[in-house]
Amino acid sequence: MSDRKENERRRQERADLVSAFTRTAWQSSSQPRVGPRVLAGGAALVLVAGATFGLGAVVSYRHRQAASERARQLALAAQNGRTTPSLQAPVTPTASPTPTPSPTRRPVRSVRPAKSSRSGSSGRKAPARGAYRPIQAESFARRSKHLSTESSNDTGGGRNIASAANGDWALYKRIGFGSTGATQFYARVASDKADGYGRVEVRLDDPGSAPIATLYNINTGGWQNWSTVSVGANGPKGVHDVYLTFKSDQLWDFININWFRFGH
Repeated sequence: MSDRKENERRRQERADLVSAFTRTAWQSSSQPRVGPRVLAGGAALVLVAGATFGLGAVVSYRHRQAASERARQLALAAQNGRTTPSLQAPVTPTASPTPTPSPTRRPVRSVRPAKSSRSGSSGRKAPARGAYRPIQAESFARRSKHLSTESSNDTGGGRNIASAANGDWALYKRIGFGSTGATQFYARVASDKADGYGRVEVRLDDPGSAPIATLYNINTGGWQNWSTVSVGANGPKGVHDVYLTFKSDQLWDFININWFRFGH
């Protein structure tokens, strides 16, 4: 017999043996023998107290033994009138929901407005500036976006408001007029535009309030040729914020201002 046929015969023999021992849990033997035994083809058998087991049958036998023991215990319990404990599936612990922490409020930091640079250390209002002395035009507290300043060639040097045009404005805080109302407004101006090209309006406390004085520009012959001009004022008293607002029906800038003041 060739080697190939011999190998096929052995494989078939092993397969038949395993199948037979798996289907049958045990078979009686006329002569009980205990211990392992190797059959043809290399299959291992276990002989236990007169029963012949294959490897698969050993496992099946153990399961059947456990089942038989359990049935015997249940039968004894029924005969003695005892209640058979019921088999319950293990209770799966339910995870309790994790409480959502309440949001923690951050302490609100109060922000105090910055004190004016003109206020004293106690927070009191800065003293008023006198209305009857020259107030430098470039010393505004606030101004419109496009209003600029430049170096001045006027007596005393310094700087001046430059190239004011329609819509510009400048704010001067806390100007003191005293108990006697001002009747004049003076300004040091320079312009290269024709007379009346634009006007300077003086307002108190609000840029939309009615003007207390209106000064029309004059042509001084150049943007650094300075002249002092004056107009009447509507007698303001006390302390006020002063706005200079610039108005013109034309597009271009029309006036420079070095300083201004009020008079009686």
